[in-house]
Order: sequence, then structure tokens, then C-alpha cells
Amino acid sequence: MTRLNELVQVPFESRELDWEQSFIKELLNSSLHIVDSEPLNGPDGWPYLHARIQNESSEPCARILNWLSQKGIGLLIDHGDNQEYPDYVLSWGMVWYLNRFQKLEFNLPSLSDKNVEIDWNEVNRWGEPNEDYLPTSVKKMLREFFNQQEVLTPRYLVFTLDGKNFDIAFSIESLGNPPENEHQGLLEAISWFLPPHYSLMLLSEKNSPPFLLL
Repeated sequence: MTRLNELVQVPFESRELDWEQSFIKELLNSSLHIVDSEPLNGPDGWPYLHARIQNESSEPCARILNWLSQKGIGLLIDHGDNQEYPDYVLSWGMVWYLNRFQKLEFNLPSLSDKNVEIDWNEVNRWGEPNEDYLPTSVKKMLREFFNQQEVLTPRYLVFTLDGKNFDIAFSIESLGNPPENEHQGLLEAISWFLPPHYSLMLLSEKNSPPFLLL
């Protein structure tokens, strides 16, 4: 039995942060069986490739992640037919980040559903992120998502207060000034395209530096 097989025998209620870190580490060096070559729609409405932890007809996970990162598809992993819940689910943001950096960050994300105000005198720097932080392929996928929502010119800005931790702000005006009760759902949708440790918010362009076209 592989270490990955051992890990999925741990009861769900006992799977804490150390379990998650061990699972990701083992996953990168493991192989998975593709249950269905056609992506399925998850309960959140996003597409996922269904893969299983078993020895027959296995494909290296590294190859699977590389393929998914180019397609905008997440990954659902289980170890048997009769499971009520999958063992692990990776959004597309987790997929491309894991494929690119061979790791995931596990600090909790920040999704601010308030139209917050920033004191720009306290901001260390702002502007366009580098390719590692927000690759061109990710911006392309985000643009396609926004275009499907009839948002044709989404704008954003990346900034940091301390020079170490970064926030991605999306212009509330460029998104059509959605009502406040839609803010959280919108941020959660955007977060599917990004790794879970990224901090996201909606921000007005009033009294802010120039936002960038996505």
C-alpha cells in the first residue's frame, strides 16, 4: 500500500492541516487512475476531472496537473466507488499553482465582500503583478469568465501594505457595480481561478491609483 493509500484511510474528521500537507506532498509523486476522460460539473458548477487512487491504468499526477493547468479544469480525487465525499478537491487555481510551484500554501484566504476603502498613503506599492504571481494564462481564463458574465473590460490592481503580502482588488465599477448581496458570490467565483492563499477584494476606483485592464 502506498503512502497515498494510507492517507485516504484516515477518517475525514481526523484530516487536519498536517494531513492535507502530507496528502499534497505524496500526490505530486503519485499516479492516479482517470475515472472519466470527460470533466464533470461539481456542486459549485465548475468542471473537474475525476481521478482515483488505485494502481491500474494509472497516469502520473504531474502529467495530469500539467494538462489540467492548460485547460482550466479542476481535479476531484477519491479512492472508491461508494464514497459519499471525495478525498480531495483542487480548484483550477490550486491546480495551476501546484503545477507551477510544486506546493500549495495553506494560510487562510481573505475574501472581502465589502466595498472597502484603502489609505493609499499606507500602501507600500501597487501595480501589475509578475508572471509568477498572475500568469498570462490565468488572466486569459479570468477574462473569459468575466466575458461570459458580460463584463467586457474587467480591471484590477495588485497592491501590498508590507511588501510581502499582496491583495488583488477588482474594480467594482468595471464589474458593473453589482449589488452588495452578490459580492461574496462573485469573489468566491473569482477565487476558483486562483490559489487559496490569495487575498481578494472588490474596490472602488475612486481616489485609487489607475486600475489595469485584465
